[in-house]
Amino acid sequence: MHELTLDTVSLDYGTGNQPVLDRVALKLRQDEFVVVIGRSGAGKTSLLNLAAGFVEPTEGRVLLNGKPVSGPGQRRVVVFQDDALFPWLDALDNVAFPLKLERVGLAQRRAEARRLLSLVGLARATNRRIWELSGGMRQRVGIARALAAKPAFLLLDEPLGALDALTRSQMQELLLDVWAKSGVGALLITHSIEEALLLGTRILVLAPGGRGVRAEFRPGFGRRLLAGESAGALKDLPEFLALKRELVALIEDGERTELAA
Repeated sequence: MHELTLDTVSLDYGTGNQPVLDRVALKLRQDEFVVVIGRSGAGKTSLLNLAAGFVEPTEGRVLLNGKPVSGPGQRRVVVFQDDALFPWLDALDNVAFPLKLERVGLAQRRAEARRLLSLVGLARATNRRIWELSGGMRQRVGIARALAAKPAFLLLDEPLGALDALTRSQMQELLLDVWAKSGVGALLITHSIEEALLLGTRILVLAPGGRGVRAEFRPGFGRRLLAGESAGALKDLPEFLALKRELVALIEDGERTELAA
């Protein structure tokens, strides 16, 4: 089983201010859906950029299966809030593009692209142009294209942040379903506490000012959602509401602590 490790990493952009991240440790296994939350400026996206290999840590190491990460790689694929699809290609060829780069034959890569589009609920949209798709559908194509690279980990940088509330709710369940069926590990950055509770097998709360992981939770609501319980019913559970209040209090207390420092 693959494992992605941030080994006591710090990140300083050389501005003379305090580090963006200071001695953060994280291990992500391929069977986990880890969600990172925290107030703005806590370093959530910087953490994902380190995991993706877009930037190098000032201190510490990023490891994949115990070997140092020296840049972006096929085992760690990023899905952004902006879908970044190719508008001149239809949905099928957008998904097939990573396979084309690997010189997979036309018939084989299109067959795989159709399978992945079916996995994300777009079996009937294979020949549609990108501008013909809604925001939620474009994100589904983006997720399918990421899976075409056969990654060990999906790194998700607030991919649902620009969607309306109804589409976002549907996409949350889709993300969880895709994670369960594809066998990839997931690292999700989000501002939504409810989203974190519904999806995360683990939730990490980052302290303000990049000062590491403030708290960790293992909620288990995502497994129940996969088992057939409705998101609405889960959100009404006393334990869901209690944990939501605790997370809100942690983030708000961290903000007050930083302002008082």
